[in-house]
Amino acid sequence: MPCGAGPIPLPTPSPHKKLVIFSEHRDTLNYLEGSITSLLGRKDAVVIIHGGIGREERLEVQESFKHDPQVQVLLATDAAGEGINLQRSRAASPEPASCASSRSRAGSPAPRPSP
Repeated sequence: MPCGAGPIPLPTPSPHKKLVIFSEHRDTLNYLEGSITSLLGRKDAVVIIHGGIGREERLEVQESFKHDPQVQVLLATDAAGEGINLQRSRAASPEPASCASSRSRAGSPAPRPSP
């Protein structure tokens, strides 16, 4: 099912799956970081990209997300939406990153830019 075509299915537990969540606001990223790290029980499972981090750190976060099996979730603002490539070869990873839609804390879908 393509992204945005319906509800997101519940994930199947796997140490190889990765999840990317985009949000418009940094405070939402901070909220999600706390909630997800609490749920997973490991702070090193979540990385963040936002407009306030420099180019070098952004590259380090990308590489960590792509290659470190301990990192399972990337939280990002639109600062990560352009200029980075998070796709991975199926040969290198049997399971690609999951697709996720952005939601506000209240649970209503966030507005998505028109194509």
